[in-house]
Amino acid sequence: MTNARGLALAAFLLLSAAAAQQAVTLAEIEQNPAAYAGRQVVLVGYLWSWFAHERPAACANVPQAEGNLMRTRSDGYFCDGMRTAFLPPGRNVNVLVGPSERHGALQLVARVHVGPEGWWLEPLELR
Repeated sequence: MTNARGLALAAFLLLSAAAAQQAVTLAEIEQNPAAYAGRQVVLVGYLWSWFAHERPAACANVPQAEGNLMRTRSDGYFCDGMRTAFLPPGRNVNVLVGPSERHGALQLVARVHVGPEGWWLEPLELR
């Protein structure tokens, strides 16, 4: 099974339990951040810290989402297989872990914020 196919299957299975939040991709947020401003969204993918020596293989050569900003000096990263976004520390989300690929795809619940300089994610929960 290819990485993209496996990620799509994981997304389907994980997101079926998340009907209360809107399931999106980073590319969809990138295209129209204002449409997601203030909303809780569910993303499926991989997470790693800023000091990790390598990113998960499923995220190799995946471009940074346009308009996504680094909010702190200790941001981690989140990748859904199509785009990569900065992920600042959150109260319930520890980005100081090794590549999550060891554990498979994760489900990230985040709030989207939009400002004049761009957009960013506020991590709320990992599933």
